[in-house]
Amino acid sequence: MGSGKDSEKRFLSAVANPTSQMLIIGNMMAAWAAGKMGWKESSTCMFTLAITHYLLIFVTLYQRLSGGNQLPARLRPVYFLFVDAPSMGSLAWSSISGSFDTPCKMLFFLSLFLFASLVSLLNLSVLD
Repeated sequence: MGSGKDSEKRFLSAVANPTSQMLIIGNMMAAWAAGKMGWKESSTCMFTLAITHYLLIFVTLYQRLSGGNQLPARLRPVYFLFVDAPSMGSLAWSSISGSFDTPCKMLFFLSLFLFASLVSLLNLSVLD
């Protein structure tokens, strides 16, 4: 019999798929909107929750991209949700801080890297 920690790890990797990022994107959008309205504390809270959730989901999902556990072909466009979360995070942080500063640029370049990574995976036929 395995430990509880092992079963949690297996459960997360079994149920996590790229659509799990929709909640993160929604929280980033809420943080962006709250920042635009001047609610800095609320937007910072939502951004923090979203970025923490994103780190957990990102690590779980990105490790599975090159594995044998693939989505059906009709659901593969959801892989591009990998790009949306950090790009929305960039916009959210710019509304919180008031400028497109270094954290914004870091999230923006992360989204560019993930886009290039997904395009190269498509070219290498890993997702086929």
